[in-house]
Amino acid sequence: MRVEEVSELYKLYGFEEEERAENGEYVVFSYDSGLFINIEIAVLSKSKKVQREVQKTKEEYANLGYSTIEVYNCLNFTALENRLFNAFFHPERSKMLLKEEYNKFCKQQSEKLQGDFQYIPGKFQDSTAQIKTGLVDYIVGTRALKQSRLTIMEAAAGYGKTCTVYEIINDLANQDDMQIPLFVELSKNRNARLFRYVIQDEIDKKFTKLSSKLIIREIEKGRIPLVIDGFDELIEQRGEVLEDSDERSLSMLSTIVELLGNNSHAWILLTSRNSAIFSGDLFDEWVMSKLGENCVVDRVRIIKPSAKEWLPDRYEIIRESGINIDQIANPVLLTFLKNINIEKLKEFNDSRSIFQQYLTLLLNRDRERLNLLLEREEQYEILKLLAGNFVQYDITCENIDFIQDLVRNILEDRLPELMERYKEADDNEVTLQTEQEYVQRLSHSCLLDRISISENQLGFINEFVLGILAGDAVLAEDISAKDVSERYIEIISTAYEGEHEDVRFKLYQMLTRVDRTITTTCRLNMECMLLHSIGSDYHDQYFHSFVFSEIIKFNGNYKFVKCTFDNCLFQNCTINASVFESCLFYNCRFYDISVEGKANEDLLFINCEGEDKLNLCNKELIEVDNVDEYERTVLEQFWKPGYSSAELRRTYTALFKGINPKEQGCIQQAIRNLLKKGLIKELNICYELNTSKLGEIKHILGRG
Repeated sequence: MRVEEVSELYKLYGFEEEERAENGEYVVFSYDSGLFINIEIAVLSKSKKVQREVQKTKEEYANLGYSTIEVYNCLNFTALENRLFNAFFHPERSKMLLKEEYNKFCKQQSEKLQGDFQYIPGKFQDSTAQIKTGLVDYIVGTRALKQSRLTIMEAAAGYGKTCTVYEIINDLANQDDMQIPLFVELSKNRNARLFRYVIQDEIDKKFTKLSSKLIIREIEKGRIPLVIDGFDELIEQRGEVLEDSDERSLSMLSTIVELLGNNSHAWILLTSRNSAIFSGDLFDEWVMSKLGENCVVDRVRIIKPSAKEWLPDRYEIIRESGINIDQIANPVLLTFLKNINIEKLKEFNDSRSIFQQYLTLLLNRDRERLNLLLEREEQYEILKLLAGNFVQYDITCENIDFIQDLVRNILEDRLPELMERYKEADDNEVTLQTEQEYVQRLSHSCLLDRISISENQLGFINEFVLGILAGDAVLAEDISAKDVSERYIEIISTAYEGEHEDVRFKLYQMLTRVDRTITTTCRLNMECMLLHSIGSDYHDQYFHSFVFSEIIKFNGNYKFVKCTFDNCLFQNCTINASVFESCLFYNCRFYDISVEGKANEDLLFINCEGEDKLNLCNKELIEVDNVDEYERTVLEQFWKPGYSSAELRRTYTALFKGINPKEQGCIQQAIRNLLKKGLIKELNICYELNTSKLGEIKHILGRG
C-alpha cells in the first residue's frame, strides 16, 4: 500500500497532511471540525521502531492541545476505505432518512387516493422483450454484478415510474450493506438546465460537508447507487428544435459517461417517459463509442397495468356494468376502483363516470376542508384552466407564488364577487379578509400537491389528473392545440386512452390538425392511445420497446414500410398482415396475436418469438451453398473495401444496410456462423470484430 494513495484518500475526506515519516511509515493528518481540531496518525508499518516513533509523535501533538488524537494501523487499504466511509457517510443513519422519505411519500399517496396506498407490482418488458414480473427485485438484484451498469427504466406518463423508484429506494435502504443510494428527482430541480450541474447541485444539498470529488469517487466505486428519476423532464424545453433533441440529449448524458467509464463499478438507474432518446442507431452508436463493452446498458419498460390483475375480485362486477375495464390502464383509477365501496362501484357505466366520481370525491373534500364557497363545476373550471396554463407554459410544477399568480389571473374580475359570498355567509368561521387569502386557499386544493418534501413547488397530484384536465382544456378550446408540447401530447393521450371513441377521435383531430413537428415515437404513441389503431404511414423508421396491446388494431389502412422493430411486444392485438412491408423485427415477441390475410414474404425476423403467423419467408434461403460470400459481406460492413482500417464495432441494424430483403435471412445466418467461428463477438447492443483473429479476417476479405 502506497503512502501517496493513503494521503490522497484522507485529503478527499477533508483531512490535511501535517507531516509524514521520512520513509512513509506513518502520516499525521489533522481534521478541522469547527470547534475542534482532531489528529489521526495513519501507521503503515508493523515495525516496533515505527510504533515507538508514533507514540512519541502522539505525545507531542497532545502537548500542543489538540482535541483528540487517534492512531490507526493502516495495513489494508480496503479496510481504511470502509472505516472512513462509515465514519463520514453514516450508512445506517442515511438509510433511516431514506426510509423516512419513503414513508412520507406513501402517506402523501394515501392522502391523494383517499385510501391506503399500496404499491402493486406490475409487469415489465426486459431488454430482450420478455415479459416478466418483479421489477423491483430485478433492478435491485443487479447491484451484485461487478461492473458498471446503466439501467434505463421507461414507462408512459402515469404508469408508475416514480412509485417504482421509491420502492427501489426503500429496498436499497433495507439492504444490509454500506451502500447509500443518492436519489435525484430531476422534475424537482429546475435550478440548472445542464445535467452536470443538476447532479452537482444534488450532491451539494445531500452531502453538505463532503466534497463532490469524494462523492463521485464513491459513486464510481459502487458504494453510492445513483437513482435519477425523470430524465425526460430535464431535456424537454419549450421551443426546442426536435431534430436536434436526440443529439442534445446524448450530450446531456456526458456526465454519466464519466461515471461509468474506465474501471468504474457505478450503478445508475435512469427513468424516463417512453422516448426515442434511448433507441435507434444514434443511441447505440453513442453507447458503443462512449461506454464500451465493460458497461452493461439495460433497458426495461413498465407495461400497461392489467385491470384483471389489479382488481381480481371486482373485475367481473365492472365488466357486467358495461364498462370496458381493460381499456382503463391507469394506476390512479385502478387504485380508486380498488378502494371504493362495492355498491358505488356498480353505479358506474363508463370510464368518464369513474373519473367524475373520483374527481367529485376530491373536490367535495376541498369544499369541506378549505371552506370553499364554490360549486363543484366552478372548482372544476378553475382547475381545468390552471391545467391549461400548465400546458401553455410547458410546466408540470412550479413554485407556489407562481401558481398563485396563475390562479389570480384565472379568477380576474370574479374575485370581488367570490369574496362577497363570505360576507353573506352566516358562518363566521369562513370569513376571509383579503383576496390573497382566497387565492392561497384555492392553491391548497386536493388536486394540487406540494411536489417535493424539500422544495416549495406545486403541481397536480398525478399526471393522470393533469392529463384529463389538460385534455379537457384543449377540447373546450381554452388553449390552442398548437401550444401542446410533445411532452403534453403523451400526458394527455395516455390519460385519454380509456375515453369514448368519439371523444378520443375529436382530441386526436385537434392535436394533429395544427402545423407542428413531432417525433415518430410521439406520433405512434398518440395514435395508439387515441385511435387504438395506426393513423398514418411510416417509412424507414426505427421503433424500440414499443408495446402494442390488445386495444391496438393494425387494420391495413396505413402501413409500415422498411421499418425496424427492436425489442417490441405485440400482445393480443389484431394484425392485417399486409400492414408490414420489407420490415425487420429484432428481438420482438408476439403473444396471442390474431393475423388476418397473407403476410408479405419480405419480412425478416431475428431472434423473435411467436412470429410464425407473420413469418412466411422462404426458410430455404438460409440454407445456401455460398454462405462464405455472405460472411464476407458482413465482415465488409466492419471493414469497407478501399479503407485502410476497420470499424471495430457495428450495430446489428448497420449489418443489414444496403442488403436486399430477400437476402437478409442469409446475412442473419452469416452472423451466426461468424459468432460460432469467433471472428466477431456479440456485446451489449452491437457486434465487435475479434482483433485476435485479424489475420483470418484479412484473409477472408482478401486484404493481404
